[in-house]
Amino acid sequence: MIKYLPRLIVILLLASFTLYGSLKSFYNNKIKIETFTYEVKPNTSILDLYDGIYESNNLFEKSLFLLGIYLFDFRTIQAGEYLIDDNLFKVLTKMKLGETITYKFVISDGTNKFDLSLYIDSLKLNNDCEDFSCIDLVNDSIEGLLLPDTYFFKSNTNLSLLLNKSSSELKTYVDMIWRDKPIDNPLKSKYEGIILASIIEKESSSIDEKMKIGGVFLNRLKIKMRLQADPTIIYGLMPDFNGDITKQDLRDKNNLYNTYVIESLPPTPISMPTRSSLDAAITNSPNEYLFFVADGKGKHIFSKTYNEHLEYVNLYQKK
Repeated sequence: MIKYLPRLIVILLLASFTLYGSLKSFYNNKIKIETFTYEVKPNTSILDLYDGIYESNNLFEKSLFLLGIYLFDFRTIQAGEYLIDDNLFKVLTKMKLGETITYKFVISDGTNKFDLSLYIDSLKLNNDCEDFSCIDLVNDSIEGLLLPDTYFFKSNTNLSLLLNKSSSELKTYVDMIWRDKPIDNPLKSKYEGIILASIIEKESSSIDEKMKIGGVFLNRLKIKMRLQADPTIIYGLMPDFNGDITKQDLRDKNNLYNTYVIESLPPTPISMPTRSSLDAAITNSPNEYLFFVADGKGKHIFSKTYNEHLEYVNLYQKK
């Protein structure tokens, strides 16, 4: 027996190397050609995991999978949703470390409740905030209560966590800049500042122009002139707005957001204003202009008198 021992050792070593080589080759192979997502649920068994992420039912390959689980210490994996896009070893390493998929929740600049509701429905969120009930709404309006930004979440995160985080960030920012409100700024409250900022947000995306447009609206508020802002009319007509503002729309006294009819500001914000729009409303002063008109190239032409404004309207709008 002793004289066969060296030969037996060699055979065992060769078998071990062969098995180890097969195991490494198996674990370094692609699971599938295309990427896909897979959710590891709590208390998922090792065999359930194999059936979920690996296509083959070959007994030898299943045995290699089980052997590798123990040799490579993958016995403890964390529940969650994973992107399966690489070889088996890397996939199981992700599961061991809990490197689950991270999603983006983007509150877009100037979005409104209609667009936001549709967007939320498309996300993998647990909607525990139907009709934005987790936020203290003002006149049933969520506009102006959330700060546009990108927020990250895992699958099935509670929507209320993200909305309350955004709402808290908005409040913190407004509280901070309100201290810098100039003495000649006619806004009477922080909420008025948010309402005006939401209008500015819809008028321009240019930071420089926002300050100038904000100065126009502040000037109008100061002299008690109507804002006459088209975006407010549009908001009051939503969600059925067809894209055209008619003369009847301009005269409509039933539209609470018709700033061609109502005095001062509308009852609520009309969009989610960004920090730059909040700055343009709150940390700004009235300027010397009373009118502005789009030049058709993404900018605006400002004027001090109505006659001058009409000239620019005829020049840029009636071509």
